[in-house]
Formats: sequence, structure tokens, C-alpha cells
Amino acid sequence: MTMKMKSLQEILQNPSSKPENTLNRLPIRPLKKKTRFYIDNEYFAKGYGQLFHRSRVFDVYGVLAKYANHRTQICWPAIKTIMKESGIRNRNTVVKAVKLLESYNIISISHSRGHHSNRYTLLSSYVWRPANSITSDTVPDLVTSVPENTPVHTQIEVPDSISSDTENHISKSNKEISVTTFRILEVYFKSSDIEKAVETLKNSGLEINFITVKRRLQQWSKDGTIIPIKALEW
Repeated sequence: MTMKMKSLQEILQNPSSKPENTLNRLPIRPLKKKTRFYIDNEYFAKGYGQLFHRSRVFDVYGVLAKYANHRTQICWPAIKTIMKESGIRNRNTVVKAVKLLESYNIISISHSRGHHSNRYTLLSSYVWRPANSITSDTVPDLVTSVPENTPVHTQIEVPDSISSDTENHISKSNKEISVTTFRILEVYFKSSDIEKAVETLKNSGLEINFITVKRRLQQWSKDGTIIPIKALEW
């Protein structure tokens, strides 16, 4: 005997169905799905969703999360791709949203040279800047306007107090590391110690990047050479 499969509408409208029975018969999302991406709960729990609700930041972040490699959390979507998949028609809106994400350490950007797409890395919520580090009234004016014909790889200036001190510190180290790298490390180590680590690596002829600077600072912390602001456990 062949049983007729009830439609979703019939299941939901059947008053005789018990809630648990209805739940068991609904086509819920599978537990494991290769094409699914995730967003950290902290994005909403710590107020970023509320802070950026007018800026289309979440739409842009969602596209980046979709393309991010599961292991490395790195992706390279073009601005046009982000616009198409997020439904954002104004290119400038996407650029502003990306810069806001970078300003709060939610993502790191390696700006491309030439016509290639930028490289985006989705960062751990442990290093995100607090949502209240910039007032909500300041957020709309955080990023300066970018002309429509501005190349994708062009750096955007952020005229706010978040980056001014950081820019000054990095200038002392000849900008050997990115603003984002400095900001992340600044959560755990003193600015002067970060500058010293960069300088010692440079004098030793070693490569200077986030990993090498982080390892040097961790080694100094272990040796007692410096005292970190708080323990870095990753």
C-alpha cells in the first residue's frame, strides 16, 4: 500500500498533530552540510549586529564567511562578487562595510597589488574590538567616501581615534607590520614591546609578519623579558 506524502502546509495546518510529531515530520536542516557557513554567536551577543544594522556589514560579512576556507578562514571574493551575492548595488557601501569589519578586527585584509582581489581573513572573536569602542553615532562617519572608480586595492584612510595611535606606533617600526596585526597584538602586549620585537627581527634579517612577531613576544613573555597585558593562548 502506497502512502501519500503530506505537504508542508498540510502538516502545519493539521490541528490534530502534536507538536513533537509535527517537528519530526518537518524538513529541518541537516546536521552536517558541506555548503553551510557559520557566523560566530559573538557577532550578535556582543552587539555588532545592533551596531552595524544600517551599514550592510552583516551582508558583506556573510558573503566573506561563505567563501572562507574552512581551515584557514581565508577568501578572495571580488567587490563585484560581494555586491552581486549581497544584493548591494553601491560599490562604496561594500568598501565601507569591509573597512568597518577590519577596523573592529573582525577581519584582516591583505590589499592586493594590481587587478587581483584582496585577501580577507576572518579572525577569531577573541581579538575583535569591543562594539562600544566607537560610539554608534560615530560609525556612519568612520569611513571616508570612496569614489566609484577607486581601485579595489587602494587603501582607505580612517580618520578616527582607533587608528591614530596605532599608525603612530607602526610608523616607528617603518610599517613593517600591518595595522590589523598591530591592533591584534596590542590587545595582549604593550606597544613598545611590539615595536621592539619588530626591530629585533629586522636587525636579524628575519621575516617580519604576524606569526614571527607573535612568537618573539611569546618567547620573551616565557623568559620573563616582558610582561604581557594578558596571556595569549593561541
